[in-house]
Amino acid sequence: MLLPFLFFGGGGGGFFFFLFILFALWQVYRRMSIGNPMQASNYGPAYAPMAQMRSTVTEDLAALQAKDPNFNQQMFLDRAQAAFFALQKAWMDRNLEPARVYMSDGIYHRWKTQIDAMIAAHKKNMLDNLVIGGVQIVKVQTDPNFDTITVRIDASAADYEVDDTTANKVIYGSRQNQNFTEYWTFIRSGSARTKAGEGAEVTQCPNCGAPLSINESGVCNYCKATVTSGQFGWVLDNITQASEWQG
Repeated sequence: MLLPFLFFGGGGGGFFFFLFILFALWQVYRRMSIGNPMQASNYGPAYAPMAQMRSTVTEDLAALQAKDPNFNQQMFLDRAQAAFFALQKAWMDRNLEPARVYMSDGIYHRWKTQIDAMIAAHKKNMLDNLVIGGVQIVKVQTDPNFDTITVRIDASAADYEVDDTTANKVIYGSRQNQNFTEYWTFIRSGSARTKAGEGAEVTQCPNCGAPLSINESGVCNYCKATVTSGQFGWVLDNITQASEWQG
């Protein structure tokens, strides 16, 4: 019977003691709530990870800009679009030479092997009504050895294959337009820098400035520099389909 005596016995003193206990408990609860706030991420919107990704990309772009003051994000996106259309046309024509300057040696040899196989099989891949719906930088990495930028490209086209021995009869795919998303990763040497006035399309040797003329190995016919090694600027090194992209 000790507790009833303390709270209700002994006159008004017990009642005030009870209020004091309640006040003390409330203060403890308040301090615990302030010291351990609820994590917003537990109840945040579904796109919170995307917001975090954008913050990281912004910081990584700032780091790249700091070491390469002439780097221009919009110019790079324009370069990516120029490479996209040049390479898609080269793929359809089964002739990579006009787009060779945009390709690293690795991706060039992979595509060349595939195109040689298509020619041997009398197949031709068509991309009719090709348009880009959006291009954005989604990943940036920079270190003393290499810089890499990955762009997400949202596009649409009618993607199908034809047999060039049967009046271009469709043997795979559809002539109906379909949306698709790809992630294109560009790479360059960590010592490379953007030249002032550099444009989206590559029309000159990035080393000697002569009119662009390179052989299958990516060597400039004037200065003999290998301009597709990434030593002098950005080249496409990988294409990842949306279903395989992991960021």
